[in-house]
Amino acid sequence: MTFVPNPTGIKLLFTNPNGGIARELERIGDRVVVATKTNLSRPYDRRSLNPPPGPPQLRTGDLRESVRREDARVIGDTLVVDCVAPAIHRGWYYDQVLRDRGYEFVDLNQI
Repeated sequence: MTFVPNPTGIKLLFTNPNGGIARELERIGDRVVVATKTNLSRPYDRRSLNPPPGPPQLRTGDLRESVRREDARVIGDTLVVDCVAPAIHRGWYYDQVLRDRGYEFVDLNQI
């Protein structure tokens, strides 16, 4: 008996946004969202060991409520599930405020 790989079928297995692997990635994304919302619900602890500028000092419901998982999609040859938080508070996007406080962000599409 000889095994003959089917490259098209293997590619479809790993890049099908409606397949089992995509569903598992979405389940993991759901767990990431729950963990993020839980962490954002905790009060700020001034004894934090985070280096300056440290964690944000204000926890607001705007950010916590905006965290969500997007459906699986294919970018190039990669199956992707994004967890995003497009929160706006008092007219400002959160990433803009955090950048002003010295936080650095990595563009995951460039990795």
